[in-house]
Amino acid sequence: MRSENGADEKKRSFIEEARRAQIVSCAIDAIAEEGYVQTSLAKIAQRAGISKGVISYHFAGKEELIIQVAAQVVANGEAHVRSRVESAPDATSKLSAFIESNLEFLGANRNQLLALAQIAAYARYAVPDITGADIMLSAMERVIEMGQCAGQFREVNRRLVATSIRAAMDAVAELLISDPDLDLGQYARDLCDLFLAAIRKT
Repeated sequence: MRSENGADEKKRSFIEEARRAQIVSCAIDAIAEEGYVQTSLAKIAQRAGISKGVISYHFAGKEELIIQVAAQVVANGEAHVRSRVESAPDATSKLSAFIESNLEFLGANRNQLLALAQIAAYARYAVPDITGADIMLSAMERVIEMGQCAGQFREVNRRLVATSIRAAMDAVAELLISDPDLDLGQYARDLCDLFLAAIRKT
């Protein structure tokens, strides 16, 4: 009997997680297409084909849902970047992977970008710290240090370079919002050339 109850609990947990993911996905699309201010729980529920009460069952309110949306977008981006960087063979290619995969994610996930921008503008409380001493910034510093130890990069202020790369990539998000036809592939290559030229050991 206990094993059957355990299976039922796992099934309910799986279903609940799937429902939460559906709600978050619909919230992302609603915020991206209609704007944060115009997005209500009722509109999100309509997109998901559920009642507003179902959202209230999974989330305490709009604030909790928005926090989850922002966290999910950031987590998605970090996971995409991490997989590319970890598979790169050396410091030079890892630093290029940081830049290229970030811009690749922005281009492939426009609604997530737009939703996060709306949340940052109107619900700043919900946005994780993605501009300060975050995990990605520290990871970039380690890659630069790796390149210095390997003789690929010259001695530079690692925090300054990592912060500058982070700021340059964040600026691309704003450019993409205003110019959907921006050639992200070329832009990424130009950024890679710029920063690698600045730190490569000659």
